[in-house]
Amino acid sequence: MEVVNKIYEKEGITYGVPVYVHYYFVKQIGGNMKIQDPDELIHEIAWKGIHEVEQLCLAFPEDYELLCQYIDKEASM
Repeated sequence: MEVVNKIYEKEGITYGVPVYVHYYFVKQIGGNMKIQDPDELIHEIAWKGIHEVEQLCLAFPEDYELLCQYIDKEASM
C-alpha cells in the first residue's frame, strides 16, 4: 500500500489509557494485505465501501461522520 495522505489524527483517553488514532487515505499498489501489528490492536484490514463501514462496530463511532465526509469529498473530485 502507498499512503496518499493523512486524513485525520486525534488523541484522547479511553478507559484510562492514552490513545492516538490516525486515519490515512491509501492506495493499493500490489502485494497482499497483512496485519503487522506487534501490539495486536488491529483486528482486521479490508477494503470497505461506506455502506459497509456504517455496519461496523467502530472503536470510535463518533469518527464515522468524519470518514463519510472524506469519502464524499474524494468521490466528488
